[in-house]
Amino acid sequence: MRLPATGRPVAALALALLLATGAAACSSDDNGSSDAAAAGDTATTTLALDDAVGLNQVQVIGSHNSYHVSNFDQIGGVSPLAATLDYTHDPLPEQLDEGLRSFELDVFLQDDGELHVLHFPGFDPITTCDLFTDCLSQIRGWSEAHPDHVPLGVLVEVKSPAQELGAAGMDQLDADIRAVFPEDALITPDDVRGEATTLAEAVPEGWPTLGESRGRVMFAMDNGAEVRDLYTDGHESLEGRVLFTPSEEGRPDAAFIKLNDPTGDLSEIQRLVAAGYIVRTRADADLLNAQNGETEDRENAFASGAQWVSTDYPATEDPAPNSGYTVAFPDGAFARCNPVNAPDGCDDAAVDPAAP
Repeated sequence: MRLPATGRPVAALALALLLATGAAACSSDDNGSSDAAAAGDTATTTLALDDAVGLNQVQVIGSHNSYHVSNFDQIGGVSPLAATLDYTHDPLPEQLDEGLRSFELDVFLQDDGELHVLHFPGFDPITTCDLFTDCLSQIRGWSEAHPDHVPLGVLVEVKSPAQELGAAGMDQLDADIRAVFPEDALITPDDVRGEATTLAEAVPEGWPTLGESRGRVMFAMDNGAEVRDLYTDGHESLEGRVLFTPSEEGRPDAAFIKLNDPTGDLSEIQRLVAAGYIVRTRADADLLNAQNGETEDRENAFASGAQWVSTDYPATEDPAPNSGYTVAFPDGAFARCNPVNAPDGCDDAAVDPAAP
């Protein structure tokens, strides 16, 4: 059930849709022909959404470990973990072409001083893009070619030990992202905080509208407290930082929250989304459940309103072995109006004009 939406976006959407309806009616000729109006309906509705729906009021599906290529042939008889790693994702540009709108990249600082993207060195190392900056460049290239896309979400999990990275490693994360994405292509904590004292105080009003976010990318950290606290040291409200951090209510950096159990945390995720936070959850954190065809987590992830729903089995790729399990919204799309907090009148079909 969609919870009541409040504030400026609801009124703005009502006015925009009223104006759009009037414009469409005025464009019809005496014979009732409305070809021109029909041609403009999608664009008009998109403009209405762009002004009235916030970044936090859409929901997208993305891939978990988005770079991953299965190594099952080599490790299947070596480790019981192998079955949970038996999935392969398309290269990032292909995933974007297919409609996926959030991604996860695991990074390791290696001996060459560069951040590399892979799952586990030695054990599960095969990746579709090696350097962190290579992966980012692929996303950036696609984004530039599709400037009206719904804002993309990129999760970054730092796999190297915090003590090995230190403050310099945290700065390198930001520097690598900014080496690929100009500031106007990013959605940063500074953008959301605005004039508020802390980032948390800016939620929910500080989120940019959908229109202000199109063609841009939001980065968030997928780590626990140790790495997060290293990243926020000296940047308690993420001043000057690129990534949003996985936080909790009451902290000054609280804007993005990670809850990966959509069944056990369903009501809590809905509450946080209604309060204005952006939440990430997973449709199939337990791959064995997915491989057995269990869909409860997937359906609860959708119903939770978590803005970023991650899966190992998007419907555009190979299904889970044995079960045929895949993930997409009921209409086959990967982006839609948020079922918890989007204002009435939000049109799923207008959320992502760049979708296939």
